[in-house]
Amino acid sequence: MDSSDIKSLTDLGYWPVVIPTRNGKKWRTSIYKKVKGTWIRDKQRLFNSPYKAYEWAIEYLGNIYYAAEK
Repeated sequence: MDSSDIKSLTDLGYWPVVIPTRNGKKWRTSIYKKVKGTWIRDKQRLFNSPYKAYEWAIEYLGNIYYAAEK
């Protein structure tokens, strides 16, 4: 992700976060949405690998980004 991607996402009011779970066996992906100046968790899913977690986040946010361009 480069600086233009970051700017595009924050301008749209979205931000992805991928972190390992406490037991370290899964990865939690959260999509945050900015609502009235506050970041709230909009979507959340668990994955078996960080690759799959980021892959889902990219697809989810890509759909939002392309819908906003129309």
